[in-house]
Amino acid sequence: MRRFRVIGSSLAALGALLLIVAAAHRATGIRAQAGGFPPLPASSPSPPSSPSSASFPPPLERKAPASGDALGRLEIPRVGLAAIVFEGDSEAILRKGPGHVPGTAWPADIEAKPGNCVIAGHRDSFFRVLRDAREGDLVRLVDASGTRSYRLESKRVVSPGDVSVMGATPDARLTLITCYPFHWIGAAPSRLVWSAIPIAPELDAASR
Repeated sequence: MRRFRVIGSSLAALGALLLIVAAAHRATGIRAQAGGFPPLPASSPSPPSSPSSASFPPPLERKAPASGDALGRLEIPRVGLAAIVFEGDSEAILRKGPGHVPGTAWPADIEAKPGNCVIAGHRDSFFRVLRDAREGDLVRLVDASGTRSYRLESKRVVSPGDVSVMGATPDARLTLITCYPFHWIGAAPSRLVWSAIPIAPELDAASR
């Protein structure tokens, strides 16, 4: 009986610790999100865009962001997501908000690597709403250069070691990644990957 009491007390202590840690992480995120994102430095616009990219605001030439810099805001209106995106994907950064994976495209950069903008987030905080996302949902990336609109096109579950989902693509694309499954306690065994494709501004406006 005493052994059961000890086990019960240990489990209760562990549960309390997890709640404290979760609360601390949430507080970190709230403080970081309250800061908003600053305007980008003054830059020269890019050359005229091609027809395939005409639906996007022209990209800007700017200095490469430092780790932890606020880049812009990610929105998925139907599921209630509106969160500042920071540069980097370290644990400290993901406590603050979704993180832009270094080395992948950011649409406002004239010299960005082709195509695939990858943003990661924790399943137990900012990206928890992705469990309710569905194909066709509107997604926006908002920064000082303008708003870029996307539609969720497809999702898949991959292993943590599958980095192919973060590879460059010849076309504009937005990839959202979080741990999976959402109810898992501890290190999750898989990753949920949502892929989104750009849409014209008039299609965004029609869905408001």
